Amino acid sequence: MRGAWALALALHGCCVAPTPRLATSGPATIPLHESGGALLIDVWLEGRPQPALLDTGALTTLAQPWAEQMGAAGCGAVTIEDAGGRTRAVPYARVPQLHLGSVEVRDVGVIVGWDAPPSRLACFSGLGLVGANALSAGRWHLDIEGGRLAVDGRVSFAEEGGVSLPMTVLANGSPQMRLTLDGRPLDVMVDTGAAVDVELPAALHRRLAARATPTARGHGDGASGFLGPVMGEVAIFRHRIGVGAIQLERWPVTVREGGDRARVGVGFLRHFDIVLDWPGRRVELRPKAPIAAPPPLEGLGLGLRLASNGRLTVGFLWRHSPAEDAGLQVGDTITAIAGSGEEPMPFDDYCRLSTRLGELEKMRIAVESPTGKREVTLRRGAFERMSVSVR
Repeated sequence: MRGAWALALALHGCCVAPTPRLATSGPATIPLHESGGALLIDVWLEGRPQPALLDTGALTTLAQPWAEQMGAAGCGAVTIEDAGGRTRAVPYARVPQLHLGSVEVRDVGVIVGWDAPPSRLACFSGLGLVGANALSAGRWHLDIEGGRLAVDGRVSFAEEGGVSLPMTVLANGSPQMRLTLDGRPLDVMVDTGAAVDVELPAALHRRLAARATPTARGHGDGASGFLGPVMGEVAIFRHRIGVGAIQLERWPVTVREGGDRARVGVGFLRHFDIVLDWPGRRVELRPKAPIAAPPPLEGLGLGLRLASNGRLTVGFLWRHSPAEDAGLQVGDTITAIAGSGEEPMPFDDYCRLSTRLGELEKMRIAVESPTGKREVTLRRGAFERMSVSVR
């Protein structure tokens, strides 16, 4: 989710970045659940759980009221950069302890400031996110389909049909591993905050696969994050992805103009049992079952965005999709759904709709655009043209 920004460029102020440490001895498991492509765990405060995003592509980030309740001590500012190249200095602090279920992490550096409505990130959590730096003191077992994140120094998949890859730790604590794309080396961030399979910046993709032909294209708000929407072009390609000795044929690769770095997200990681071993600098992956290439992309073909005035708009559009075939354009206002509408749209209603949008078989909407008002019914359909892919 927060994959639109990931890299802490510089720390300014009175202290160095805190070094997190685990205060929990022995194995411990944290329940994990998925909602709309986001992974969520509970952070406990005063005996009560609060949902937070799990995002290994970012620094831990807390809304100011929650940071204050956790005893955050100001530590200057950190400069962050998003996928569009925009930078901003934001408050940075040290939290003495972070309780993740039965796991306690001490001395965690946090960005203070979290997205408020109408940002979609606020649909998932009002508290913030648990980032890579909070996990960097441990060896973690991530099982997305099984719904658990466990700290356990014993589990290993290297001798159980899995692969063990060297981990590079980036400036913000994010883990990076080396895959291959059509046989060429590709360093990717392991980003549990991104809903994609594999994602590359367009410039990098052109260097690695200049002759490849996209199977789908879209445009609009393709990446939203801490600094707001990042508008631009998005394309899907199909490539052979190598994970050690494991070869994944015709795997979907999202290519985004202006992206900051290559990453693998939840769509890719769900196919594996994963060990993220920061102290040992290893990433271990074991396929959960024989992995087949995902089918062609399908759906209604649009993304929704709630504007600051509370109006629901078309934020993203896939070409050759049911939404584009119906004449919708990015920026059109949706004034009613299934005959009913309320303006401004309640934020909770927007969250429920955007979370289940990819599962809908059809949607009847009233649309307002510069050319007038009309009603259309969108029906689910495939919009990825697999036959044009060359790799």
